[in-house]
Amino acid sequence: MTFPRWIRPAQEDEPEITAIAEFTKDLKSIQGKVTAYICKDYACSEPTTSVEEMLQRLRRG
Repeated sequence: MTFPRWIRPAQEDEPEITAIAEFTKDLKSIQGKVTAYICKDYACSEPTTSVEEMLQRLRRG
């Protein structure tokens, strides 16, 4: 089983990460919480702050 990539912005503005991965510039956290975006084939799902939801999405691939 292969997993898609996922991104977790730690802060609203994180220039160090944006410099390396420009596509993360529009990914925002929800209400200051750790937020997961599940990305595959250059498209990202809606963000989630739920660990359970993130794991379900990763398992579905």
